[in-house]
Amino acid sequence: MQDLKFTTAGDFMDDQFMKDMDYFTRIGDANQFETRWSIYSDSEYGFTRMNEQSPFSAGTVIRNRCSVWGYDTSAVVGGNGSWVDVWQACDKVIRDADDHHIFVEGFERLEDGTIGVVTGS
Repeated sequence: MQDLKFTTAGDFMDDQFMKDMDYFTRIGDANQFETRWSIYSDSEYGFTRMNEQSPFSAGTVIRNRCSVWGYDTSAVVGGNGSWVDVWQACDKVIRDADDHHIFVEGFERLEDGTIGVVTGS
């Protein structure tokens, strides 16, 4: 009789992904964010260290809007425009919208020049 091998979710997650996920969890917890960062090395932004400069300078407006649920919230990137500053703005717009989507998955430039946060559940 052959031994059966079961595939688990862990089989698909490499060590680096787990380290990255733990890193973002620690940063989120330290800043008391209610959201979770979900932008990893395979994204267009690559792996981001939260203290590094983001492409969004201080003063950039981040928006979270949804016509289905009827919310449109905004916050300004503060600090020096580092990734943690961007995450803080994203956390605020998601909390202010009372949005059930808590994962920050990306960004899109909106027609008015602001930056929309792409979320997931």
